Amino acid sequence: MTVTIVSKFAGLVTNFEVRAVLLGRGADPQVPPDPPRTREAANCEVKVLEALQKSPAALQTRELISAFSEAIEVFGLTKGEKLQLVNEVPSTLVHIHVIVEDCEERFSGEQLDTLLELIETHLGSSRLDQGEKEGSEDDEG
Repeated sequence: MTVTIVSKFAGLVTNFEVRAVLLGRGADPQVPPDPPRTREAANCEVKVLEALQKSPAALQTRELISAFSEAIEVFGLTKGEKLQLVNEVPSTLVHIHVIVEDCEERFSGEQLDTLLELIETHLGSSRLDQGEKEGSEDDEG
């Protein structure tokens, strides 16, 4: 997949998009950089990519994000709120309350349950939770 930067500073980007750009620039530590870049730039890019590989962005696709964005249009969320939902993939109502400003005033409990279901359906928060549980079990053993 190729990501083209049309305009610098044109708006917000998801972690998925940042990850795609870094992969396109050769920041993957598994692949040698071509052409070679300065050590500092490559190290910085590699570190960011390593962090993103452990985030929800590693499991996302452009199609999933687009479908999720369309599904949540009815909520009238801000661009920043949508971005945070995609980047963080909240799995609890408490997490949604942290992301969405004035959540209790803007949405009913039923609407928030629906939003949580849409997050699960499109972005798969339970897969992420399961991965975290498995990782913590390994740490304990």
